[in-house]
Amino acid sequence: MSQTLSAREQILAAIRGAKPAPATDSTSTPRPTLQLTSPPDDPDTSIERFMSLAREEAATAERVAEAADVPRAVLRYLRSERLSLRLIIAGNARISGIVWESTADLDCAAEPVADDGDTVVTGCYAGVAEAGAVVTLSSSDHPSEFNFLAATHIVIVPASVVVDSFEQLWPRLRADYPERWPRMMNFIVGPSRTADLGVPSRLGAHGPSRVHIIVVDSC
Repeated sequence: MSQTLSAREQILAAIRGAKPAPATDSTSTPRPTLQLTSPPDDPDTSIERFMSLAREEAATAERVAEAADVPRAVLRYLRSERLSLRLIIAGNARISGIVWESTADLDCAAEPVADDGDTVVTGCYAGVAEAGAVVTLSSSDHPSEFNFLAATHIVIVPASVVVDSFEQLWPRLRADYPERWPRMMNFIVGPSRTADLGVPSRLGAHGPSRVHIIVVDSC
């Protein structure tokens, strides 16, 4: 024990006797500060950035002028991917102005997701431009299972809910949920995929194989 203490004392003595670091020259160039995010962009630029980064993460994205255009946009996407025209529509995707029944070719349902996956259409809470991320909150209108069990996830994103950065997201959440936040919050950045080192990335590993975003300018 005495040898251990002696070694400890030697180390502490060496630390106490160390010379202080030389003073910094006040005329030297100041060290740059870390810029976490870029300055806020104008809304239109933020939306384009949001869509561009989402595409970089293997999502697809389209922008339409108004809510009435959404059913036709969904139909175009399903046909382009040669997918079934059967949809499960979450309650929060029944946004004012979207008349799903206006496109007769779509088979709209409101039921649990099938075991082998379905095409699910949901709304969202926000889009974050700096990450191309869709933010969803769990609720009776948007069960969290829709984010993970669907084979194809189509997200309706009103342009008004796209923020430039995560720093702009938190104040909005605190204002909208001053007492208690939703039970679950998810950040969706493209389809799910494997992430094991040395293993080729495969989409749809533990969630949707496809994520399609429809930004609506007037919604």
